[in-house]
Amino acid sequence: MSNNDSAVNADYDRRQYQRMLDLVLAYQKGAIGLAALVDNLDALRRALNSPSRVWLEQFEHLWGVLEDVYAVMLDNKETELRGVNSKLVNQSLNDLPALIQSAIDSLHES
Repeated sequence: MSNNDSAVNADYDRRQYQRMLDLVLAYQKGAIGLAALVDNLDALRRALNSPSRVWLEQFEHLWGVLEDVYAVMLDNKETELRGVNSKLVNQSLNDLPALIQSAIDSLHES
């Protein structure tokens, strides 16, 4: 892969990471629901060209919490986060922005 290809891939990934951050913010502002957050974060994760293995494992753990909570809500026919589910989502959302930003920062360093 040429340096130009690497730069193009890095720029592409940077945009995907930024979209992830935008989604988290949109969810926190109430502009999108948990289903949209889960689905779109997953799509953006799959669209990344070259996330580090460690970053991907950390992301999938945090995203997986969101997905699991959403699945439980669907099974229980719940429409609002409550109790432990709310706490789990909040914990994941507290950690996701810093993790995503770390990926962006690592692209700036390369």
